[in-house]
Amino acid sequence: MAVTGLSLLNISVDLFALAVTWASLLFVLRQKPSQYPYLRSILALVHVFFGLVVVLDVMRHLYGGSAAYIETYSFLAPDLIYLDVALLTTLAYSIYMRPGGRGVAQRLKSMFFRWPHGLILGAFMAFIASTEGYLTYFRPYTIVLLTSLGGSLVPSPKFNSTFLALSLGTLAFFLAYPTLLLVKAASQSNDPGTKRRLFALPFCWFGIGAEVLVFNGFLVTLGYDLIPIGYSIAGILFGVTAAIFRRASLLSTFFEPVHGGASPGGQPLVEEGAVLDVPVSILLEVDPSSRFESAVASLARKKTRAGGLVYVFSSRGSPVYKGLAGIEGVRFYVMTSGVSYPSSSDRQNELLVPRDDMAVMLDLIDKTISSTSGTPVSLVFDSISDFIIYQGLESTYKFLKQSNEITSKPGVSAVYLLTSNAHDERVVSLIRSLFRMHATYDQAGIRVTKGAPAAGA
Repeated sequence: MAVTGLSLLNISVDLFALAVTWASLLFVLRQKPSQYPYLRSILALVHVFFGLVVVLDVMRHLYGGSAAYIETYSFLAPDLIYLDVALLTTLAYSIYMRPGGRGVAQRLKSMFFRWPHGLILGAFMAFIASTEGYLTYFRPYTIVLLTSLGGSLVPSPKFNSTFLALSLGTLAFFLAYPTLLLVKAASQSNDPGTKRRLFALPFCWFGIGAEVLVFNGFLVTLGYDLIPIGYSIAGILFGVTAAIFRRASLLSTFFEPVHGGASPGGQPLVEEGAVLDVPVSILLEVDPSSRFESAVASLARKKTRAGGLVYVFSSRGSPVYKGLAGIEGVRFYVMTSGVSYPSSSDRQNELLVPRDDMAVMLDLIDKTISSTSGTPVSLVFDSISDFIIYQGLESTYKFLKQSNEITSKPGVSAVYLLTSNAHDERVVSLIRSLFRMHATYDQAGIRVTKGAPAAGA
């Protein structure tokens, strides 16, 4: 089939949809969700299948004159769209139910054996499979010529009323059930930003479903083939979905307790952890030649065993990072110069944060406190000395003053590490003035030097 100016217009719109879809796919593949990384694979497959649908449509405008090709297109393109519907429903279900287990078999068992949602999901998947079987076996369509962009005529399948009714039922369920799951998932999240993003996802999926109904269904019955425009709209919405998913997956489970968070080996608690686990901000001056990280590790074990949360601002390679990296339930805000905004790491319990942007750190502290309301939280800042070196005394002083205000909430403890003998007495006195409680850690161990809280405080 010769490519005319009019068919080239259709192909160009399809290629735009394809470019947007592949750009969104690359964005998805670059993501490293902090929890449940297999969700990224599901979203990536959605993009791959939709991209194949667009490629098939490009070939329809190039080879539509071939009876064999248009026959293949007529059942393969809808099959791929149905697979996307199934995958997006699974994605919404996984965000809400958070299936456990390792490996595909265990996760599938966790998904389908939960009452009543497992039965609902299983029934919907069976319905999709039967509809695809009906399409493939009975071929419920006729090939007609439709008016496309610019007025050219292109061959396209026109489906019978039975298949259209099945498709309408499938899309109606798709628009209703995943929306309900995402709304319920949003209501369970403690993070306001995650709530907004999870509420926004159903609107994107509604747009994609509506696009299929209008451009692949209603307009075809009227004799018009504007499918490339619909695919372009869907491609843009997939891009928005990918961006929403990135932010939601990055933070949605980062503020939740880890069940059964006892440290490996059942290591005994020591008094060091109890000294630091008090509801005030503590300045801990540490001798770098001592094993001061053991005190922070004891605090982390004590807190996580009690069902609390521990967040550590540190850098990879520091003694504190190494000492706490193996404790289950500890989350790290890894300070680095390699990012300009909070970004996912290659490790599920870490977020990368810009070392030089204290405004971002203050926002994360505030988000951490507000998102964990009702759960005991300990924050560790490793270290003030680094802040002074990188940011200067004035900026560090302002940061500490504001962070102390944010962390002065019930159930919150904060430990700020300062390297002993690394600063002159004027600097140390200024920093000490910001804290009600002081402690030191040297070769003799930990001791409180100011403001020991009363028993039971």
